[in-house]
Amino acid sequence: VLRGFIAEREAYLRQARVLAHPEQAQDKSQLKKPFEQLGSTEFPTKARVLKALLSSRHEFEVSLAEYNEADARRALQNIEDLGRRFPVHVEVAVVQDCRQKFEAFVARCERYRRQVEQVAGQAVEAARRGEPKTADWLLRRLRAIHALTPVLLSAERFEAIAQQIQRVSQKHAQREARAALIARERAVADRIKRAGAAIYRFHKASAELPPESEEYQRAEAAYNAAVEEVRSLDTDWLTGLLLDLETYLDDLHDPEGRTEMQLDRFIGTVRVALRQLRQEIRAITAARQREAP
Repeated sequence: VLRGFIAEREAYLRQARVLAHPEQAQDKSQLKKPFEQLGSTEFPTKARVLKALLSSRHEFEVSLAEYNEADARRALQNIEDLGRRFPVHVEVAVVQDCRQKFEAFVARCERYRRQVEQVAGQAVEAARRGEPKTADWLLRRLRAIHALTPVLLSAERFEAIAQQIQRVSQKHAQREARAALIARERAVADRIKRAGAAIYRFHKASAELPPESEEYQRAEAAYNAAVEEVRSLDTDWLTGLLLDLETYLDDLHDPEGRTEMQLDRFIGTVRVALRQLRQEIRAITAARQREAP
């Protein structure tokens, strides 16, 4: 419905405003208070009453087309005033028709406003789900509605919606960055744990199993792979890891620096774990050399 409304409004605004009766422009200043320039003893003729009615009806119809509720209401009040003052010249059906049109117009505006709020809610939800393209598309629709018909979406309300979408988008980006950071840290921790487990199993196998057993050989193969893994986790790797993890900080709103401190602790833990694994490897290597014939 809103899409059709936007198209209708764009088509209307592309057309030049052409007054059906040029002489009405001369009476425009009198629409708010018809006949205010007449003396108290001067009674307007039927022609002047109908002319004022025509001007007010024209303003009324134009205001409805432009979704200008304030001007439409004022024009309707002028029409109703003419109907009360000059019931002989102004038909009741004319006044009633304008009143019904205005009531329908108000109901239509309320319906459009509800739909605008629905679109705003959809945009916020899209931002919350991490769908920026959908959120941007819906926000462009809202911007078009505001530009075409501010009475349906004021500048203040549009700005509030845009800011809410931005806040929700930032929160989603922060959640994504935090989740990615945690996943990266877990992957590194699991990698070190697997290497440590292989080293421990071989250390135990060396003490309990004969070298010719299959279990010992499997443990030795896993140990050799773990040794290569630990060797690859050198200073260059650790520097790259630190730089990689720090990129997530850009998307995290962390004014107190808690995430950065947590990251420093994690890097410190990785250094300690790798140092211990290297010590274990050196100890196993020394023991094997002593046992060698």
